[in-house]
Amino acid sequence: MATGDMQTVRSFDVFDTLLSRRVDAPVHIFDHVESRCGVSGFARMRKDAQSISNGTWEDIYDKYMVHAGCSQDERERLQVLELQTEKDFSSLICENVAKVRDGDILVSGMYLPGESILDILRHIGFDKDVEIFASPVGKSSGAVWPVLKHRFNIEMHHGDNAHSDVAQPALHGIPTTLTDTHLPTANERHLRDWGFGEAALIFREFRLSVALPQAQNGRFQTYFGVMFMTAIANDIAKRCKAEGLSRVLLTTRDGCLLQKVLPALHPDLEVLPYCTSRIMYRENDPAHDAYVLATYQPGRTLIFGLHGSFATGRPLFLRLFGHLPRVHLFNFDRNAPLYDGLTFSSMTYCAYVESYCLDVCGVMVDIDDKGNVYRAPPAYDIEVIRPGHDVVDAFAEFLVRHASVLRSLYLSPEQYHQLYDSSPVHECVRMVRSDISDDISLTEIANHLGTDKGSAHFCKHHYTKHYQKLFHKFGTMSSLKLLEIGLNRAGQLTIPSMETWKSYFGTRLQLVGFDIVAGFQHWDGKGQRILIGDQSNPEDLARAAAEGPYDIIIDDGFHASQHQQVSLLHLWDSLKSGGLYVIEDLHYQPCAETGLKTRELLLAWAAGEPASTEFLPPHHATRVRAQIRSIQFFDSASAIWGDAKINALVALTKF
Repeated sequence: MATGDMQTVRSFDVFDTLLSRRVDAPVHIFDHVESRCGVSGFARMRKDAQSISNGTWEDIYDKYMVHAGCSQDERERLQVLELQTEKDFSSLICENVAKVRDGDILVSGMYLPGESILDILRHIGFDKDVEIFASPVGKSSGAVWPVLKHRFNIEMHHGDNAHSDVAQPALHGIPTTLTDTHLPTANERHLRDWGFGEAALIFREFRLSVALPQAQNGRFQTYFGVMFMTAIANDIAKRCKAEGLSRVLLTTRDGCLLQKVLPALHPDLEVLPYCTSRIMYRENDPAHDAYVLATYQPGRTLIFGLHGSFATGRPLFLRLFGHLPRVHLFNFDRNAPLYDGLTFSSMTYCAYVESYCLDVCGVMVDIDDKGNVYRAPPAYDIEVIRPGHDVVDAFAEFLVRHASVLRSLYLSPEQYHQLYDSSPVHECVRMVRSDISDDISLTEIANHLGTDKGSAHFCKHHYTKHYQKLFHKFGTMSSLKLLEIGLNRAGQLTIPSMETWKSYFGTRLQLVGFDIVAGFQHWDGKGQRILIGDQSNPEDLARAAAEGPYDIIIDDGFHASQHQQVSLLHLWDSLKSGGLYVIEDLHYQPCAETGLKTRELLLAWAAGEPASTEFLPPHHATRVRAQIRSIQFFDSASAIWGDAKINALVALTKF
């Protein structure tokens, strides 16, 4: 047959190429059959029978019947049991399975017949439409390759054996790829050498059976992180059992991945996130105090953190409880003295401890009276972090089936370090907020940069405490766009509020500023886009709208109701669904106006009343109102405005 008339296929070996078995060596599968069948010496007799057979499944069991003196019924029972054991101990090697297409062919040198091999593959989730060619000697002798080459145009053969999968097909002009994915990693070998052989096989099965992300953080979690967290979880559980503790509080943010693993591995423990931060420890916030009092229960609670000394949390516990809490740290940094009740696993700084257990949301910045927690945007690129979370999510589901074995894994500090050093190169976390620490609040950033949105400059509105909560929902977005109207501060050509947003959101933020003062054009292209225009002029506002769509629009402009209402009308359509439209300083009107003020207009809308104005006519007002999900008013904290500061800021959320 001419090559052009042949079906073009890829060919694949099966065992250790498309599937792996949870055994150190193929013959060890017979030990598991023996433990199930109740026949003493089965594994030895099964291996002996295979060694004197012609290599086929039926001849092996013919020889076994003679050797063991068993009946035909017993033979059939053992064959069924062996096949079932193969299914139970097999799993797909996803990296190689992903290369198989419908219509490709499988070539096996295994003693099992082809239909049995396909049955095993189907059982473990292989769903490709393929044809199989199985012969115990055809691959190794090379006899199968000219037969297959006569029928197919084989563009590539994939296999794990250098002789039968590479050398032999190459003799017949078939391109080959040698796969070693099934081989144990350095860390899996370490675990085996340290006496955790069964756990090593389970970690290998997980590694092979998940579709590994290409991102290095995901691969790093697969090769190291899941082992690290399993051992840490077991250490925590052991300490809790020894001390009669039943509740574990995992500190945010570095406990986020352990939060997935610990309850899956030790469901008898009550595992909760401990929502706090250095920011909250500094605030002395009543809502946070109430949360800590309700969450930490002396005598039954262990607080766990990956790294630190719990120095910033100590004053709060002394104030609330009169004593320090029970805390265990993986790594103690010696920034504060030890105390009775503070234990640790290591005193050698480990760069990986926190850097590769990062959350997809940032540091805690606030909590309300209902216990709702608000987090800042992360200080690092969350797209680097997400693949690692995906891996750990898959592992938490996977380990439930193997928890009884993995609960025996305990490691020394030296062994943790050795596993880390043997892991593949991992991607450095890309910071997006490198100029200011992520352990300071939005208010502290605003105060540092000199805007009156904070609590230290000029009117000291302290709007930032409200913005922290309003911005919480944007924290996990990889990019967002913000428009701010009004850049002038006391006649200066500085942009402290825009600098505040950049410092808080980092490089994920695209920032557009709009002001009537031409001098602000100086800042265009220096980390933000600057537009010069009059916010009461629809044509100028149209230029701002064209830069959208926006996730956030902040009107801190002239503050006249006419300007605010014209801006709302002409910019509303440039706000994304779910976006936030904020108007500041509703208490201040720079000139006498006779129409309905913006604050009264929006209070009427919030009450369900169909109010409108000259600048927001009824048909426009009705359209905008219909697209508003919520209207929230907030007070200014300024001491110079008296009662007028009530409802000074409004936030409109768009459907």
